[in-house]
Amino acid sequence: MTEPSSEPWFSRENLLGVVFVAIAVGLIVSGVYNAQASAKWLGTASQLEPKIRGTNFVLGQGVQIPEVIVEATLQNPSDTGGILLLNVYYRVFVNSTMTPFSYAGSSVIATSEATYGETIPARSSVNITSAVRITTDVVTPLTDFLQSYNGTLRTFVSLSFELESSYLQVLVPTCTELPAQVPVTCPALRPQSTGVGGS
Repeated sequence: MTEPSSEPWFSRENLLGVVFVAIAVGLIVSGVYNAQASAKWLGTASQLEPKIRGTNFVLGQGVQIPEVIVEATLQNPSDTGGILLLNVYYRVFVNSTMTPFSYAGSSVIATSEATYGETIPARSSVNITSAVRITTDVVTPLTDFLQSYNGTLRTFVSLSFELESSYLQVLVPTCTELPAQVPVTCPALRPQSTGVGGS
């Protein structure tokens, strides 16, 4: 009686099974590593702190481009580097301890964005000083407001940082009140006007 021949272990099906298992294990290990790296990166990103030294309003006769100079740095107090700063979005609001400033429903007076593409080193900082252009329609009421309430002026600087790593990209919003230099919630932006089309 002839015994049935046994199939060799190194068959095509068995080898494919081993390959699939190895790929699955590799994906799991890679996923765990990426998750840990992303968590560490997010922790470092949350520690980034803007330091705003001050604002300087450039207004008046002969000024072709009214703007606010925001003097600031973005500091990384952690031991982790490798965070890429892509863009910074600037919003500047004004108010007074005596009376609020408002134009078209908001106290925002200047907006802009700047592209950096710089890596923030560990225990270091990046200079993010920028000239933020004042909205044209706001120039006249803002000039009058600054002349009347310069001694009681409160300035709110909103800086939103677009950050990137090998794993993800995030936008981190911040707001600082001057001259107290304390983190706060910024006022609302001006509502966008929308036209109503007729039939």
